[in-house]
Parts: sequence; structure tokens; C-alpha cells
Amino acid sequence: MAVKKTVEIGCYPQNLVTDEAIVGALGGFDENWKSYGYVLGTIEEKKVPWFVDFMYFIDKVYKGKKYRGVYFTSYRTDAPILGSRPLNSRQPKNGYMINTVYWFEYAPIQWDVLKSGAEGNLMISTKVLDSQEFYFYSDYSQLREHKDYQGHRREVYDNNYQFSNLRNWLNTTFIQTAFTPAERSKLLVTSQDNGLESTCCTQNIYLCETTRDKVFALSSLEVTTYIPEPKERLKEATDYAKCQSVWMIGKHCAQWWLRSPHHAYGATAQAVFLDGTVSNGSTFSATIGVVPAIVVK
Repeated sequence: MAVKKTVEIGCYPQNLVTDEAIVGALGGFDENWKSYGYVLGTIEEKKVPWFVDFMYFIDKVYKGKKYRGVYFTSYRTDAPILGSRPLNSRQPKNGYMINTVYWFEYAPIQWDVLKSGAEGNLMISTKVLDSQEFYFYSDYSQLREHKDYQGHRREVYDNNYQFSNLRNWLNTTFIQTAFTPAERSKLLVTSQDNGLESTCCTQNIYLCETTRDKVFALSSLEVTTYIPEPKERLKEATDYAKCQSVWMIGKHCAQWWLRSPHHAYGATAQAVFLDGTVSNGSTFSATIGVVPAIVVK
């Protein structure tokens, strides 16, 4: 089913600023910048992620427009087990280098309407807006304690969407950055089915409970139902997503997360890949993009 309608709601850093006058006015890196708190590696003996202050941001307003600055002293690696070298990061391949200040202009988010009805309009962003891990560290065979953004704790596998970093990020960092309070009030809290059918698998031991959120990732069933043609799932990534280390193929993002777990391993989740097909990626990958979904009345 082809997308019939596109609407705008919310703003997010997207386009790289190349105007030298604006860049000069916004200024450089200083002690007021905040750390993203990203993972740079793992503490192997404890099998936990190693969070390091190496990538920073700041938001500024100049002549009525909002901008986000990004600066990093080490490269964000494709996987936490790799060392922070250019070879192991998408950032330099996307044209972004260490110890350099980059500014991105906030722009309205465009959304493709996938489904309209009395219960609201299901929409996904037309572009890949960011790049985030599904979870920070992957142990393919171990149950470990995770905590969701609502404060619940449980021993689960790393591809459990309810306790994932992806769900937490969407409903804390992203929603607070992208939407004003008035816009957030328009987003409906909806139930996301995470049962077996939603994964498009004949069997899957890594299922999680139904989740209820204002922002979420599509399931495998949703993406194949609402966007049945693989080529229509290809999405261009924003400059900001490229700076965050999303994996690019030509003008399109190679992949973007779905919320469904893969059936084979506890540390793989499903994603839309470079050819538009649904496959799986390692949950610790920082190179898989984010395409948020919302329901608006």
C-alpha cells in the first residue's frame, strides 16, 4: 500500500550548517556542552558496557532558528567490542571527524501516514532521524537484568524491546527533544503488540509483553503490512543521523530498527536493511538508524 499522505509535527536537528557566518556566530566547543553518555567499549570481565564522555552536544538559538552542535573526541564505534579507530566507525566514512565542531539546523519532522482511522493516524518519519543501539551490550546466551524507562526491572535478553535502550531513548530523549509540550499532548498512548505474529516468525522464544508508549518502533508485521514493497522502505538519513554514525549506502540508510526480536539469538533484533528487506542486526550496533512511529488523533 503506497503512502497517501505526509504531515509535519515536531522538530529535530537534521541539516548540516555550511554557512560560515552562522557557524562562526554559534561558536566552538566549551565546558557548557553536554555529554551524550554513549558507549565506547565494554568492561569484558564484567560483561557490561563502558560509558565514556567522548561525544558532546549543545542546543543554541541564533536569529530565531534553533541549532544543535556536535563534537566528539573519539569515534563512535560500530560495535562496543571494537576499538575507537576510523576503521571501526561510520562517522569518518560519513564525513565527520574527531575534534571538529559541527552544527545542525532543527527542521520540521515529516511523517508518512501509514494508517488512518477513528483510533488515530499511524505515522513514521520519512527520514532516518538518528542512530542508536537497540541495547548497549550483547551477550548472545545470557539473561541479564535490564531496566525500562518506567522503572521496571527484569532479567531478560538484550533483544527484549520492553527493556531496550531503543524504547527508552524514544520515550525520553527523543520525545523531549522533538516535540513541544503542546505537541506531546497530541501524541496518543497506544498499545504495541509484541506477540509471535508481530515478529513474522513461526517460533520465537524472545518475545516480550505488550508495551504502551507515545513513540515506538514498528514491528516486523507492521512494516511488511503497511509498506509491503521493500523498495518503499528505503529511507534517506539526515545529516545529523550520519554524524551519529548511521551506516549509509549511497543516498539511503542501510538499515533501521524494528522492535521485533530475531528468533535465532538473544542479542539480535530485526531491522530494515539496505535493500528494504527485513533481516536482523546485533543489538549493540550503533550504526542502525531510528525511524520513530507515532499515533496522532
